[in-house]
Amino acid sequence: MAAHDRGRLAHRVAPASEEALIDRLRLLGGTDAEALASAEFRAFALPYVRNDFQLVQSYRHTPGPPLTVPITAFTGADDPVVRLDAVARWAELTAREFSCHVLPGGHFFLGHEQAALWAHLHARLGIATPAHCG
Repeated sequence: MAAHDRGRLAHRVAPASEEALIDRLRLLGGTDAEALASAEFRAFALPYVRNDFQLVQSYRHTPGPPLTVPITAFTGADDPVVRLDAVARWAELTAREFSCHVLPGGHFFLGHEQAALWAHLHARLGIATPAHCG
């Protein structure tokens, strides 16, 4: 999510119809096409997805003093809705160091880039990365 978005962004508005919501999920990627076609999946998952959109849509940033902790942000290089400049605005919310890491992938890059994310987090936190995790 971008930091304190300025204005109403179209991708934050929950689509009105079920088909429009499915189209948005297709745009974002990360959801199997077969699952999106399944009536059972739709009945189970779409209420949660719609609630997620409504939560993001209703969020309002409350300005305050900058945080006194460093912020590290991660984003997908091919995210169709969250632009890099929006992610970079997290720097405005800290008085400390800010770093941004762009990983391969789209909006749901975490599903494919977990190893890279953990490596960045371990390095940032000074944790030794195990040679093998099983």
